[in-house]
Amino acid sequence: MASVAVIMPVRNHEAQVGQAIRSVLEQTHRDLELVVVDDASTDGSAAVAEGMAREDARVRVLRLPARRGGSAARNVGITRTSAPLVAFHDSDDTSLPHRLERQLAVLAAEPEAGLTYSAMLRVRGKRTSPWASPDFQPGTPDLFARALALDVRGIGIGTCVVRRDVFDRAGRFHETLPGWADLEWFIRAARVTRFAYVPEPLYRWTCTPGSTSTDTRALIAVDEWLLEAYAEELKERPAARAAHYRLLLRARLAHGDVAGARREVARLREAGAAPGKDALRVAWARASPGTYEAARKVWKWAKVTV
Repeated sequence: MASVAVIMPVRNHEAQVGQAIRSVLEQTHRDLELVVVDDASTDGSAAVAEGMAREDARVRVLRLPARRGGSAARNVGITRTSAPLVAFHDSDDTSLPHRLERQLAVLAAEPEAGLTYSAMLRVRGKRTSPWASPDFQPGTPDLFARALALDVRGIGIGTCVVRRDVFDRAGRFHETLPGWADLEWFIRAARVTRFAYVPEPLYRWTCTPGSTSTDTRALIAVDEWLLEAYAEELKERPAARAAHYRLLLRARLAHGDVAGARREVARLREAGAAPGKDALRVAWARASPGTYEAARKVWKWAKVTV
C-alpha cells in the first residue's frame, strides 16, 4: 500500500491532463498511487490517462459511466483507495516536484493537524503570480468560527493532503451543490481537526475563465445554502453572518442585481454590521458600467457616503 493516494478528477482536459499526471509521477516522494477519475469526458482525457497508466503501475484510471461532477469524482477516488493520506490534484494544474515530500514532512511534525495545504502560483494566460492562502496553523484558535466566517476561502483543494480519518469524522464532499463544495467541506473539516499551512508555493493553479471557481452565480446559490445549513452555528456569531452577507453583496453587484444587493445591505444592518465600501471598489475594478451603476444605486439607497 502506498503512503499517499493522489486523487485527480478529470472532465474534458485532454490537452492538460498529461502534464498534470507527469507532475505527480515526478514527485521526489515516490511512494504514491495516482487515481485518475474520469467524469464521463467526451474528449480523449481518459485515453491519455490510460496510456500513462500502462507506462507507470502507480497510475489507475477509473471511468464514471455518466457525468457526476468533481465532488463525486473525488469521493469515488477516496473510497477506491486505502492509503493513510489522501492528496488532491486538479487535472489542469501541476505540482512542484517536492510538493508531497514537503507536505508529508509537515504532517509528520504536526500530529494534531489532519490537513495541510500550501500557497500557490496562479497562472492566468501568460502571467504567473504568487497566491497566498489564509495562514492557519495547529495553534490557530477557534478554527471552526473562522471557517464559518469564510476565512477558508482561498485554500486550494488541489494543494491539500488529508489524513484519511478526517473523512471518517467530517464526511466526504457534498455532491449536489452547484459548486464550491470544497469550501463547505473545509467548514466541516475545521470542526474536527487542525490545519497546517505551508507558505511556500508548491502548486501551479491554472485559473480558467468560466470555471466553477469564478462562477459567482454558483457562489450565490451555495452561500445561501450555507446560511441555511449552518443557521444554528451562525446565530451566535453575527460577525460570521456578516461575512456571508458581504460576500453575497459583492456577488450580486457583479451581476447588476440592485434589488438583491439591497437585501444584503438590509441583512448586514440586521446583523449590526456596516456594508463597507469594498463592494463598490470591486465594481469599479471590474470596469463594468452596469455593475458600477448598480453599486452606485445601492449605495445611494443605503445612504452610505463613498
